[in-house]
Amino acid sequence: VKRNNLARFLLLLLILGWAWTEMYPLWDKPGKLIEQFDKATNKDADFDKVFQAAYANFDPNDKNSNEFGTLYEAVEASGLVLTNYNFPKMTFRGQVPDNRLVLQKLQKQVAGQIQLGLDLKGGSSFLVAMDTNKLENSSASGALAQAVEVLRRRVDTIGVAEPDIRPLGANKIMIQLPGLSEADQAKAKKLVTEAAFLEFALVHENSDRLIADELTPDGYKKYAYTSKDAQGDKFTRDVLVEIENEYGLKGEHITSAYPSRDPLTQSPMIL
Repeated sequence: VKRNNLARFLLLLLILGWAWTEMYPLWDKPGKLIEQFDKATNKDADFDKVFQAAYANFDPNDKNSNEFGTLYEAVEASGLVLTNYNFPKMTFRGQVPDNRLVLQKLQKQVAGQIQLGLDLKGGSSFLVAMDTNKLENSSASGALAQAVEVLRRRVDTIGVAEPDIRPLGANKIMIQLPGLSEADQAKAKKLVTEAAFLEFALVHENSDRLIADELTPDGYKKYAYTSKDAQGDKFTRDVLVEIENEYGLKGEHITSAYPSRDPLTQSPMIL
């Protein structure tokens, strides 16, 4: 009988030990995401620079410090393409991989088993409604889906690990952003509620020469824009943009917009 009890006791300990390993870690631990990021197997000098930048800018003792946002910002600023690196236990089944998805998967790998709600973990929740009175019923659902995607791209700039943005009913959108600091909450509210405007401005025909000579003509302002070259590498360039023009063309005057190509050369048409 004693031997049977001992065997049962040992089996119970084994089961409890296995259950503990499956549940560990119970809670999210600051700094674990950046550590997991550094476990890529084919790192290079550019990767190491991103890791060092994120490690230096994130303070695990500061409750307002956003680890995911810090790492995401460092990756995007460097132009690093994370799908070029091999991370342990990472697969993309039917998903289109990008930098954000890679970091989200790394976040899940180190996330605690017990996830607190917004009321305990902190964050923001918004319920926004779209005015569909001027839309036909057939267009309302498409407009709602497009609005969700626009809001998702705006929220991406904050650096939220797993934002929950989804349609609610016929004309509402629920937005839940967990783990935001107070400063990020104010920024999120502004991004969600502000109106978007589309404006066109002409670049000075001698922009490069004037910038090289450090000259800015009246009615122009220097802007920096980021783009990608043919290899997909990001670069930043300064241009002189007209801020006062005789036509006053703004987004409110645009009735339609669509991409088009020259039928002979197949190059993008600029009208």
